[in-house]
Amino acid sequence: MIEIMKKVTVVCLDNAKEQTAKALQSLGIVHVMDVVPPASQDLDALSKKQADLERILKAVPENLVADGQPRLPAQTITEALENLDEQQKLRDDLQNITKEQELLEPWGSFDADMLTDFRNRGLNVELCTSTPHAIKNIQLPEDSVLQVINQDKNNVYFLVASRNSLADCNLPVATLPVCTDAKALVAQRQKDDVQLDVLQKNFEQLASQNADAWKKELTRLQDEIALAKAECGMGASGMLAYLNGYVPEKKLEMLHKTAQDSGWGLLIEDIKEDDTDVPTLLTIPKKFSMAQQIFDFIGILPGYFETDVAIALFIFLTLFCGILIGDAGYGVLLTAVILYGFKKATTPNAKEGLKLLLCISLSILAYGWLSGNWFGIDPAIMPRFMKGLPWLYDDENSNHVKTLCFFIGAFHTSLARAWSAYNAQKSKRAVFGHLGWSIFLWGSFYLAKVLVVDGKGFDALPAPAIALFAIGFVLIVACGINWGNVGDIIYSPFTFINGFVDVLSYIRLFAVGLSGVYIAKCFNEMAIGIAKSGILGIIAMPIVLLIGHGLNICMAFLSVLVHGIRLNTLEFAGHIGVSWSGKPYKPLAIHNS
Repeated sequence: MIEIMKKVTVVCLDNAKEQTAKALQSLGIVHVMDVVPPASQDLDALSKKQADLERILKAVPENLVADGQPRLPAQTITEALENLDEQQKLRDDLQNITKEQELLEPWGSFDADMLTDFRNRGLNVELCTSTPHAIKNIQLPEDSVLQVINQDKNNVYFLVASRNSLADCNLPVATLPVCTDAKALVAQRQKDDVQLDVLQKNFEQLASQNADAWKKELTRLQDEIALAKAECGMGASGMLAYLNGYVPEKKLEMLHKTAQDSGWGLLIEDIKEDDTDVPTLLTIPKKFSMAQQIFDFIGILPGYFETDVAIALFIFLTLFCGILIGDAGYGVLLTAVILYGFKKATTPNAKEGLKLLLCISLSILAYGWLSGNWFGIDPAIMPRFMKGLPWLYDDENSNHVKTLCFFIGAFHTSLARAWSAYNAQKSKRAVFGHLGWSIFLWGSFYLAKVLVVDGKGFDALPAPAIALFAIGFVLIVACGINWGNVGDIIYSPFTFINGFVDVLSYIRLFAVGLSGVYIAKCFNEMAIGIAKSGILGIIAMPIVLLIGHGLNICMAFLSVLVHGIRLNTLEFAGHIGVSWSGKPYKPLAIHNS
């Protein structure tokens, strides 16, 4: 459920702003909103420290093993920054050397002072570059000499020498590097590489001792910045200062008590419908707590005035994963890996993520078993208990699976409309409008089955489907269209088309799942063909199977991200009115322990 919020205004004396902000941070329940843009020199300094520390932590190699006794963060942060600055200077120097080597390569190594010496003796010399065609059109003085130094497919590199001035010849003078000694450039590159390697090792040693301390320091800095922003962002009126924010209704009593103890003024208001700043706090039942991992991974959240679809999202995404991947063999492997991961997981967040993955892998195992799909092996040669349901595996043209996908689509989208009708109980007109859509979507199920599965025309639509379309159409026209809105009226024909297309789009569950089965079969046939070639083929066979099925699993999970999440966050969400406009509830609190 989405927790009910209250808007609060905390009023204190102007000279007690810092004390008030600290007390609110210790309380940890107020989602603070700036009254004025927070700005101060202290805040700028803290932000600079945060940026420096984030830069250091970004440079820390992954999976670095902690080793050694940490020192004071202030000392090691300065040392780490100096190290990174030196590394960056060397990288810039190496980049410049690379550019100079590229410029010098067509000319070879030479002494640039030689050109200056020639000019001092009255001999005008220029190094030039041009295309093979353009070089023929260059006009030179009579006593000039043109000597080609190098040539490739696109360019000619040449020298022009003359006793007369070359200023009026408009020569295509080449850009030369500062250093024209190729050996010196190579030597400098080797020197820089050695220094960069030493600096990197020193940084890794420093990080292995202090990375954990740096992370704690970053958390402390973030808390300090949040406190400074809350203080600087307060409004002022005479001798008073005030702060706005949002608090969950069930935690108001805590704020009341703190306000009384601290001598604050406190104004509590209900949330207005046009309030776009109110944050969303989801409270998900413990049995479905892993659904929070989906929101965190996708980076979306329903708006405060929208519907909490966390449980529905979890259930249907798990179902869609099973159909999209649908290989019992993959399900067994994934389940085994995840169960092993539970032994290694140390944080609650990691365990919640593994719970979600376990549900998905069991769904893949279940649907793959029911459809008789084990690593793309022909079900005919599988034992009877592994063949699954004949309705799924003995399915001519996959008509049963297609029908199942359309049924799921109609059920999923009509559920969203029925849910919207329940939410709109205050308006009977809106209730009947949503129910009309729910009925219309079931008519779309029949239409999709007739056109796609049965391969027939509109004239084959059964009477129940026509009745569903008629009833749904009447209810939508009467109660589901805002006839006072011209845009709503103009767009209404397209909404009926989109309703049918939404149900039709669930065919992607069948199409993507089938492609995975065929890819697995192709790799199996490829491996068998290689094995027949001899001893080397037999040795290569498991490698081909491992790479092929590994690639298929990766592509399958990519399809889940593209299709499984889309059906929930677009088709389903569109019918229930969730636009994912939510802002996370982030109270001013102390996170550093």
